[in-house]
Amino acid sequence: MGNSNKQLQTYITIAGLIALVLGFMFFSKVKNGLDKGQNSTYKGRTIFKTWDARKQADLGNVSGDDGSDYKPSVSYADSTSQDIVDGGMVNSVNFIDKKKKAAAAKGKKVGTTTTAKTSSSNRRNGLSNSDRMSNNNDSNQNFAAMNSPASAAKKKSTSQAAKEQEEDINNVKYWEDPIFVEQSPAAVSKLISSYQIQKVSSTVFYELVGEMTTDERVNIRSFGVQALVATPSTRSFSELAVFKSNETDTELRTTAETEVTGYSAVNRMNFVISNLNPLNSSNSQTVSLEAMRVVVQATKNYSEVQQSQGNSPRDTASAVGLETKLTQAYNTLEVVAQTGNDVTKAEAVKTMDSISKVITI
Repeated sequence: MGNSNKQLQTYITIAGLIALVLGFMFFSKVKNGLDKGQNSTYKGRTIFKTWDARKQADLGNVSGDDGSDYKPSVSYADSTSQDIVDGGMVNSVNFIDKKKKAAAAKGKKVGTTTTAKTSSSNRRNGLSNSDRMSNNNDSNQNFAAMNSPASAAKKKSTSQAAKEQEEDINNVKYWEDPIFVEQSPAAVSKLISSYQIQKVSSTVFYELVGEMTTDERVNIRSFGVQALVATPSTRSFSELAVFKSNETDTELRTTAETEVTGYSAVNRMNFVISNLNPLNSSNSQTVSLEAMRVVVQATKNYSEVQQSQGNSPRDTASAVGLETKLTQAYNTLEVVAQTGNDVTKAEAVKTMDSISKVITI
């Protein structure tokens, strides 16, 4: 019994010595840390915060996506204090490294809130970081391809091709087969519309019209008349006047004469006046005489408006307009009466007399 008590006292003494030694070592290390100017964070909840942060990092919860209190912008890892690891003291830089490794394993960056948002966005869009990087690379490659010399050359060639096609339209040869070989009414309509929107020049248009109106086939000549009727102008009046005087087909001749007479309307009289002087036309005498005939028709129109029972605003405007145009025609005819040949001089005097009977000169 006495021996048992002695053994128990010995064990208690040894345990006390061991505890004393360990306690001395612990406080020595704490003292050394404080002497070096390091702040001890192992007080109360601070220690538990550090341990909790270590635990969260080990579990991979760095960004706080699960609603934890951890915030990268106020991270414990930003501290330069020392942490307890397995009963020893280590600098918190190691703790930062461990968090970075854990974050890297999840494709995140510690201490950056923007990265966490991007990662969440990637998940919402169903894209991994590698997929998004691949998409960005594809976009960069596409942009580079669009702005490459080859792409620029392709754009230039496409533009050049469109320009060449436009030039082909403004070319007599472009229309020869569709109109003169295939005898296509659609081709004539296209020629007219192309001229009206100035995709075909007047030179090309009237060269083709001239070939149509002098063609031996009646249907081709009717194409020419159709083109002239659809494009009233000084030149169209001149072409119709010549066609009318030369046409052998009765129906076409009548059509041309009706269209020429239609130029006596007030809104077309300018084209007639421009053709009164034979010096202004390549078909001098023929066109000039036809223009004088139309002026005489205009005087008849004016008289009819003046003698009508109801003077509507429209009739009044027409009368005023015609009176102005007839005055201009009279002034032009005075020049023709002095400079023209015997035929045109005589016809000019007659036309002037017709005008003076309906308006005061």
